[in-house]
Amino acid sequence: MSRRTIYTGIRELEAMGNDDHHPPQRPSGGAKRTRRSGGGRRQVTQRQPGLEEVVDEVLEAHSAGSPTDEAVRWTDLKPVQLAQRVLARAGTGGVDPHERDQQFRLIATKKERLGHLHRRRSCYSTDVQFVYDHDYRHLATGVLVPHGVYDYHTDNASFITLGTSRKTSAFVCDTIALAWQEGRAEHYPHVQEILLTFDAGGANAARSLRFKEDLVALSRRLGLRLRVAHYPPYTSKWHPIKHRLF
Repeated sequence: MSRRTIYTGIRELEAMGNDDHHPPQRPSGGAKRTRRSGGGRRQVTQRQPGLEEVVDEVLEAHSAGSPTDEAVRWTDLKPVQLAQRVLARAGTGGVDPHERDQQFRLIATKKERLGHLHRRRSCYSTDVQFVYDHDYRHLATGVLVPHGVYDYHTDNASFITLGTSRKTSAFVCDTIALAWQEGRAEHYPHVQEILLTFDAGGANAARSLRFKEDLVALSRRLGLRLRVAHYPPYTSKWHPIKHRLF
């Protein structure tokens, strides 16, 4: 406790009478405030203009939204990790290759083996869950393959499909069809054409003839024209779905 605080408390006690049981008058004049209005240290975002934008850029690849409150954002970074990335970004102004590599490694681990297998995570349940202590392939009943559709044009919405085999071009097109039929269609009642953006490789590769055939079938299935735009090779890290959905 600082010496100034001690002397302030002494003066307040001396100002109270023996029969005065009310608390002393606070400097701010308010019953619930200790400091005067405008007192205290200014926020760091006020002292360092542009810092808030840098923090938003860092959190772009390490944050997720709350399904119940749009104003809530979660991040997988600890305070020290966030501070280090903010300092690095503010000092260089570029993209950290190591950070991008970690992001893609995280996306690659999203394929989970399906079954009663051990995971080093928390599970909310009303009863004990008995699982295998290892997640060997022969103990699993399948592989859980997630695929998502992200609509950042209107309400920042997403749609997730979980497959149990492999990610194929047919699976990708089925996911798009389900996303459209389960909610996106009602947001665009008069639309006649859809713009789809993809990475250049994988099941939705730019040079895949099979994918193009499935897109033609998808267009007939939805009764809409499809305009496809592929990100160039090695640039998919800038795709919004990588930052918002995954």
